[in-house]
Amino acid sequence: MIQQAQMYLKTAGFNPGRADGVFDAQTSGAVRQYQAANGISASGLLDEPTRRIMFPGFDHAGED
Repeated sequence: MIQQAQMYLKTAGFNPGRADGVFDAQTSGAVRQYQAANGISASGLLDEPTRRIMFPGFDHAGED
């Protein structure tokens, strides 16, 4: 999920660094910028509200 999010963020114009599946400070910063741009509480985490917007139609049940 992290690597997919990194690739998505990069495509959307936010720089998460390398799409290596490691949730580091650069990835968190890119997530925070993405959240702010999309009206989501900017936690810097791949929380459920963020995943719902980033991956619409994906069933997130049971992932938290």
